[in-house]
Amino acid sequence: MFPGLNIIQGIITAVTWICGTILNLSVVAVFLRDWKNKINLAVGDQIILTIGWTNLLSQSSCALDLICVLHGFYILLPKEFSIGVCVVIMFLNCLLFWLTASLSICYCLKLVNFSHEIWSDMKRRILNAIPLLLLGSGIISFAISLPFVWKIEIKADKNTTAHLNDYLFIFNIPFSCVNIAFGCGLPSVITSCCIGLSMTSLLRHIWRMKKNISQFWSPQTKSLLTACRTMFLLLVINLVFFFVYTLSILLFSSSPDPIVGTVLWSLILLNPSVQAIVLIFGNSKLANMWSNVWLTLLD
Repeated sequence: MFPGLNIIQGIITAVTWICGTILNLSVVAVFLRDWKNKINLAVGDQIILTIGWTNLLSQSSCALDLICVLHGFYILLPKEFSIGVCVVIMFLNCLLFWLTASLSICYCLKLVNFSHEIWSDMKRRILNAIPLLLLGSGIISFAISLPFVWKIEIKADKNTTAHLNDYLFIFNIPFSCVNIAFGCGLPSVITSCCIGLSMTSLLRHIWRMKKNISQFWSPQTKSLLTACRTMFLLLVINLVFFFVYTLSILLFSSSPDPIVGTVLWSLILLNPSVQAIVLIFGNSKLANMWSNVWLTLLD
């Protein structure tokens, strides 16, 4: 093993855990403060609050998983524990995809305008049903992740004594395909459709404002651009996380290079922090909060 790699891995785990916790706790704290002050949270804010909580759980679960892998704890603990951690991470990953889809639907409905009366009625009904959509996201994610409790096998690898290789994950292919299709594919398609509609609305708005330079960067234009950017970045981050986590599982099931494994898990541990940054810059309330924090620190 590369000299000092354990120290580097420990530092990366500690730094990403602290940063991710601080960033996502700040997201949660802002909206909990409003809730405590009896301020009704907008539908989008409710979804962002849920994403913040999910990221906190995801950060802790991934850090715990990495610690167990690096120090060989899984081989010492009951197999049920390692399976449980893996299933929890899968559930949170699927939930993040569906929460991103829910946030994209919310943004799309607020930003895209059609003159037809049917659209206005459907828009109102869907926005009112967003809390049920959040509940449905949790149920779907739980339903497609729970079967892995019985469909994952973990076997000790007796051919090596390296901590990274002392266990093997064996996944059930049919259930894995269902998990990918409904936990990643379907919400990604929904998010992509929302991004497409929002981008169409943005381009149409820019075309109308093109003749009036003074109103070109109006608040509505900035709102459209920020929403499109937030939806796109969250989708890309979720896809990268899913790809990297899947790749890491495949590598850890064979004989991974320790440095490659460290890079992959560093990306996984960075995911909650990056998502929190995207949410902060994509929400005016959160952005103002962080601006005030930095101004206070600079003073």
